[in-house]
Amino acid sequence: MNKEKLITELKNYLKQKNVNYYAESLNFKGLRENVPQPDDSVRSLYIVSFMASTSNNKYDSDIIFYAYFDEKSKKLLYIIGPQSFEKIE
Repeated sequence: MNKEKLITELKNYLKQKNVNYYAESLNFKGLRENVPQPDDSVRSLYIVSFMASTSNNKYDSDIIFYAYFDEKSKKLLYIIGPQSFEKIE
């Protein structure tokens, strides 16, 4: 597993979606095993966290998000924030 490759894939996705994220905040968190899925299955996922600005407000506009990658395929599956869930197709 190459964590820099996962981070690069996430950076490319965020740039493509015009997400205003802080590049220095990208942080590989590791492997999480047996993560429950919406279809009641489980899978192991790599996690990369990052911080992004959600508005132009001076206060309370930065939020931490978590990007989940499939352990086997290394494909970006979804991004979860405090009030969001984005499934990547």
